[in-house]
Amino acid sequence: MVSKTIHRRDFLKRSFGTLGALAISNWSAGSLFGAEESKPARPNIVFVFSDDHSLQTIGAYGWRLSEFCRKNQVTPNIDRLAEQGALFTNSFCCNSLCSPSRAAILTGLHSHANGVAVLDRPIKPGLWTFQTALRQAGYTTAVFGKWHLATTMPEMDYWRILPGQGAYENPVFIGPDGKEKHEGYASDVITDLALDWLQKRDTTKPFFLGVHHKAPHRNWIPPKRYATWLDDVDIPEPDTLFDDYANRSSPIRNQAMMIDKDMTLPSDLKTEPGGKFAADPRYAARNADFAGKNLQGNNLVRWKYQQYMKDYLRCIKTVDDSMGRVMEALKSAGLENNTIVIYASDQGFYNGEHGWFDKRFILEESLHMPLILR
Repeated sequence: MVSKTIHRRDFLKRSFGTLGALAISNWSAGSLFGAEESKPARPNIVFVFSDDHSLQTIGAYGWRLSEFCRKNQVTPNIDRLAEQGALFTNSFCCNSLCSPSRAAILTGLHSHANGVAVLDRPIKPGLWTFQTALRQAGYTTAVFGKWHLATTMPEMDYWRILPGQGAYENPVFIGPDGKEKHEGYASDVITDLALDWLQKRDTTKPFFLGVHHKAPHRNWIPPKRYATWLDDVDIPEPDTLFDDYANRSSPIRNQAMMIDKDMTLPSDLKTEPGGKFAADPRYAARNADFAGKNLQGNNLVRWKYQQYMKDYLRCIKTVDDSMGRVMEALKSAGLENNTIVIYASDQGFYNGEHGWFDKRFILEESLHMPLILR
């Protein structure tokens, strides 16, 4: 749907400006325009891309947890983008797994055609990609953050990417000159790098800027500033949190996404005594309380769900912070009115529906992906 705050004609003009920038790579400027005819300025493009962000947890979408997210200001900047532009309600991923979905977005091809059907596979050589087309059309291009493809960075003028999944805290980045470590939280560092490039870019060309976040990918480690945010609220449970799979088909019985038995206490929920998070002040009080309860059965599932969802939303909050910083930077630089801003995630995610987390099963919560364009 298109928000009432933008006219349909203006929206289509700006949207097809992007398509026009891609199409112009296949023809010379002279074949499309008269030699004496002046061309309008081509729009800049900013693509803010997250990992595993569900529609349920975006206020603007009106899904199961949207009201909770609006009330608790989980995604105010992403919601504002939707109010100013277009929110796509029927956007679906081609393959609900990180690398395959990213390859499909880059190439416009399904997994069997682009060569990336599972994690960490390279895109087939020689395929069209949108960033190659943009460079051919005269755009300067850059991407920062999660890439998660075995393919060497294709046709970008500038890039700093996380190796594989990357780290939430003090992440290492790979660039043309090798590896470098940055102090801080991944979402913040990615945004810092992107905005620094934006300020120093070649201003004689239109630009494409990819701001690609690790968050909110498993194992959902939030920054210290949000360590206790949402501690005093309960996340609404889905009606299907305790789905019974006894009489279901073997594939759905044997999936490994159950909050009950597949969500680990040490890594996912940070409860292992003596483990990585044992001395972390973010989890000390919670773990002491958990240790004294000896929770079992459905009570343990409910506890797991609350802790998982709170950390998941805390990570999403950092992506929304990034969106706010990007929008403010564009406004301050006078680029707000000639820049198309896109927000999307590589797929959806299960937020307790069917008793699940993760995304590796062909139901709507994982296939349905957010897509917002302004």
